[in-house]
Amino acid sequence: MDASEMKEKIGRFRILIIGRASAGKTSILQRFCNTSDSPEIFNSAGEKIDDTVLGASRGRGGNDIKNETVFQINPGFVFHDSRGFEAGGESEFNNVKEFIEDRSKQPDIKDRIHTIWYCIPMDEESRSFTQAEIKFFSHCNTGSIPVVVLFTKFDALYDVEFARLQKQGNSRTVAKELTPKNVEEQFSNGSQLKFLYNSKDIQRPPNCHVCLADMDKKDADCGPLIERTAGTLKNEVLQQLFVSTQQTNLELCMKYAVERELAGLVASEEEISYEDTIARSSCWFPLIQLDRAHREEMQSKILAVVSGSSPLEKTSSAIFRIRSLILLFLTLSSSIWRLRKQLLSGKL
Repeated sequence: MDASEMKEKIGRFRILIIGRASAGKTSILQRFCNTSDSPEIFNSAGEKIDDTVLGASRGRGGNDIKNETVFQINPGFVFHDSRGFEAGGESEFNNVKEFIEDRSKQPDIKDRIHTIWYCIPMDEESRSFTQAEIKFFSHCNTGSIPVVVLFTKFDALYDVEFARLQKQGNSRTVAKELTPKNVEEQFSNGSQLKFLYNSKDIQRPPNCHVCLADMDKKDADCGPLIERTAGTLKNEVLQQLFVSTQQTNLELCMKYAVERELAGLVASEEEISYEDTIARSSCWFPLIQLDRAHREEMQSKILAVVSGSSPLEKTSSAIFRIRSLILLFLTLSSSIWRLRKQLLSGKL
């Protein structure tokens, strides 16, 4: 079974997001999926949960981690939401721990957790790690599941630095421009990250972290979160599934297609057909990841366009622009394939 067939079998990329109710989780998921719509919630049996029932459950403090959160604009991602671990929340910790262990034992990879996002809000003055967070990174065995820490509401740290820069005589414009960079540099050299990665109290540090600011704004940049998450995935099928399912960072699709497919194509002496070159490259892109019949139909259209025998159909302007970029990239792929063939045959 090749990578594309494995991706079809897995189907959806599954993320566990952990964090207290005020951590900004919903805003992050909306920006990640590029939507302002509310998600739909399904129980473990696949039945949609009514909003009134869901609201009542949350009001009583309930939130079933087994429920699946899905945004209709991109149903290729499934999120499991945990309330996180408040001080003294032993039952919540055990609930998450058992859920991770249970999912890790699932025989089918599509039912396992593929990534964990742990949200830590930075909107508290002199923010330090809580005992609950230390407990998670010390006693929760996540196995081979990548863990990314999301420092949310990072813009809460901007005010102090902005005031300091203005006090030094900088204009509002200059201070506004310098503040984000200065804060991130200070944070990268600060005590929080040293504790997270180097403290003897943290026995299972995360794979990496990302600082997220202004996630409540519609134009917020989720690029760093997408790139860091993709970089933690060691399973190439899951990595390809994640990269091709996200729909907000086309540059990342091109990056992985070049590094994983085209670079290998140039270095390899294996006989690779023109069709396989296009097929392998296209597997890293969205809008081509359909079921087998539709994918083959789409790849046939791409081959026809790249070869010049068929014009590109115009659809909506957004889809047209994305497909145009993809086709431009695949045209480059075909050019590299032809160049490689000439080099191997000694014609160049």
